[in-house]
Amino acid sequence: MIGSTIAGRKIAEERLIKKDLDDIRRFVTSIPREELEKSLLSLLQMLVKHGYDDNVMLYEYLREDIKSLSFELINAAEHDCLSAIFC
Repeated sequence: MIGSTIAGRKIAEERLIKKDLDDIRRFVTSIPREELEKSLLSLLQMLVKHGYDDNVMLYEYLREDIKSLSFELINAAEHDCLSAIFC
């Protein structure tokens, strides 16, 4: 969901393609890590709100991994291996 949203695709669409991964890479590498984490938290909140009836406990649980996810996204973007995360 997060990858699709960053790439500007509908969540229900098929798997991400190379262009989508390029869009994600550009986004991830164009902003500071703190801003990326804020964006990921916002996307997570949207996912939990719409997909899980705004389950606050689920959001609190998943938000603990945002710092780790941002690091993994930056690392994957810098080493051209986002497909390992999203495909």
